[in-house]
Amino acid sequence: MTLCERVWDAAKHLRHLHGKKWEPMQDDSGNILDGIDGKRGVRGTKKDGTHIGCDFIRMRPGSRFPLHIHEGDHAIYIIKGNGFVHINGLPF
Repeated sequence: MTLCERVWDAAKHLRHLHGKKWEPMQDDSGNILDGIDGKRGVRGTKKDGTHIGCDFIRMRPGSRFPLHIHEGDHAIYIIKGNGFVHINGLPF
């Protein structure tokens, strides 16, 4: 898929998160994840039916997400501090 094949909808795919409120993140069962807050970003459906999304997440030292699986694609940027992720059981 080339970039020109994607459908751009500014109302759905462009968000300014500066004024948004931090919300507590939850696991798949609805339990609050200690030390992790987020701001909902955007999500889109690709031509193959899978999804791609972007949220803004703040994690305090020592916090962690439980192991979980997502459909679709993800991009992770660490702006400050450090951390690691596991992809298919391998740490990166």
